[in-house]
Amino acid sequence: MKFQQLALKTELPKWRASMPVFAMAPAPVKQRHAVARKMADHLQLGDLRAIELEHGLMLASERGDITVFHASGAIWARDATANADAKDELRDWPDLVSSTTGSADGGLTLSADAAKRLISTSSRHILSTTRSIE
Repeated sequence: MKFQQLALKTELPKWRASMPVFAMAPAPVKQRHAVARKMADHLQLGDLRAIELEHGLMLASERGDITVFHASGAIWARDATANADAKDELRDWPDLVSSTTGSADGGLTLSADAAKRLISTSSRHILSTTRSIE
């Protein structure tokens, strides 16, 4: 069978005459950079070098990096030392559990306790950084 032999029949969705549009401003640059610096301190990344990328600002060292994305204000952090003692990426992950939702093969997810700890730690760092900026 060839693709051209398939007959695809579907109805296009009916669009409403009007739809609400929302615009949200990302956090101020000063606040995003302060949060990134706080994360770098927490991860003990050491001396960082700033690298301006097309999509954001990266603060990088041998120990890891943090990227602050211009458009969304999102922050991505990577600790390059996390795998230092492991022979491969299949190191021991005690806080992961098998997931029954989200992927066909089950996949893995954070345990409930690990998720609570992560959210609590993140909230504390964000609040302390926000207070120090104001």
